[in-house]
Parts: sequence; structure tokens; C-alpha cells
Amino acid sequence: MKLKQLKKSIDEELNNYEINKNINDKLLLFLNDDLEEKQVLEKIDELKNSKMYTLVEMHTQNMNKLQEHFEEEIKKMFDTFEEDRKLLIQNRDNIVHNINLFYSRIEERDKLRKENLEKDENHTMNEIYKNYIAEKYIANYKYEKYNEEDNKIFDNLIIENKKILNEEYENYNIIEKKYEKNRKCLLSKEKEVHELEIKIDNWKIKLENEMKIYDIQTERLKNEKTQLLNHIRAIKLILQKLK
Repeated sequence: MKLKQLKKSIDEELNNYEINKNINDKLLLFLNDDLEEKQVLEKIDELKNSKMYTLVEMHTQNMNKLQEHFEEEIKKMFDTFEEDRKLLIQNRDNIVHNINLFYSRIEERDKLRKENLEKDENHTMNEIYKNYIAEKYIANYKYEKYNEEDNKIFDNLIIENKKILNEEYENYNIIEKKYEKNRKCLLSKEKEVHELEIKIDNWKIKLENEMKIYDIQTERLKNEKTQLLNHIRAIKLILQKLK
């Protein structure tokens, strides 16, 4: 918008300059036709000291001020362009950093979850094995101790051992159910992790698209900058010719 206003002001000044120049040329031709050379020179001197000369001086001052204002606006635009470019780079770096941090946290949480599940599973299996060995040892010990005793006592021991084994079997079933529940929970968590990985992949694709858009915007700004520089050079040449 500011460039359009500046261009409009320059065009108006150029039009005023052409109008004044045409008036001067016509006046000189008129004077040349009707007056002697000496009179023409006198009229030219009078013209230089007249309002026309003052108008030309004002026109020159306005053009100089316009050029200074134009250069200030161009400098502001370049400064704004550089600030926008730095902000885009900073935002890109922040996005990449946050995604990497998110990946690291997902991996750490998944690793910790698997380690805890493995510990629980190993602990459960160790307890089952210990109970089995202990019961086997106790059964063997009781059998050897009471092998020579009354069959009734032996039968009672067998019944008691069976009862203990049944209880342990029930405990084993409980533990197995707990293990199965934990396994299903792990599968569910793995599904969540997979869904998160899909989301992260989508975010990656989105980031890549944002990066492409950023590159396109940067290239466009570079082209606009080049065009602006060429436009400035052309305007400076015009201003130099006007001086």
C-alpha cells in the first residue's frame, strides 16, 4: 500500500514536471518568434526570477523529500522482511525440538512400561516355582517320615497334600488370570503406542508440508526483494535524471 502511494506521488510529480516543461518550451518558442534575441534573453532571465522558477525549485525540493521518504520506507520494509524470516526460522526450530522431545518421552515411557511388565511376569513365575518346589519338598519329607506309620495317617497326609495342592492350583489360576490380564493390558498399551506413532507420523507429514510452505514463502520473499531492488534502481535512475 505504501509503495503504491509512493509510486502515485512520483507519477504526479513527473506529470507536473512535464506540464511545467511544456509551458516553458511553448513560452520560449513564442518569445523566439516575436522578439529579438536580446529580448528573448531578457525574458528568459525574467522567467528564471519569476514564479515559474520558484515552482521548479519547489518541485526539486519535493522530489528530494520524496526520495528520502521512499528510501526510509524501503529500509523499513527490508527490516520487517528480515524479522519475519528470523521468526519463521525460530518457529521451525521450536516445532522440530518439540517433536523430538515428544518422541523421546514416548520411547522412555514405553521402555519403562515393558520393563515393569517383565519384572511382574518374572516375579510371578518365580513365586509359582518356589511354591511348587516347597510343596514338593514338604510332600516328600512327610511321605518319608510317615511311610512306616498307619495307612490312615498316610491317607490323611495325602488328603491334606491334595488340599494344599488344590489351593496352590487355585492360586496358580489366579496368578495366571492376572498374568493374562496384564498381557491384554500390554497389548492395549501397545495399540495406544501404535496409534500415537500414527499420529506422530501424521504430524511429521504436516511438519514437512509446513517446511515446504516455509521454503516457498522464503523463495517468494527473495523474488519480491529482487524485484523491489530492481524497482528502486529504476526509480533512482529516474530521480537522477530529474535532477
